[in-house]
Amino acid sequence: MPWLMILQGVVFVLWAAQMFVAMFRLRKRAARDLGVTFPGPFSTLRYWGIWLKDPDTRPERRRLLVLTLVLFGSIFLQMWMIAAAA
Repeated sequence: MPWLMILQGVVFVLWAAQMFVAMFRLRKRAARDLGVTFPGPFSTLRYWGIWLKDPDTRPERRRLLVLTLVLFGSIFLQMWMIAAAA
């Protein structure tokens, strides 16, 4: 089972990196459009909707979705393996 934990760690690091890329890109776009250095959380909320609908960010969203599903799948697999061993 250590191989599964290593896999989960690697997938989580990839997921976190992809999420930070998305968040920083979102903040940069909001700051540019709003003309402020640090847009607040409510201002940024509007840009999450734009990010979700923007065709240019489709590959980024798909990578994040695939990494999320792989992470959830590996957690499910780990729980199943623990239950089967008991």
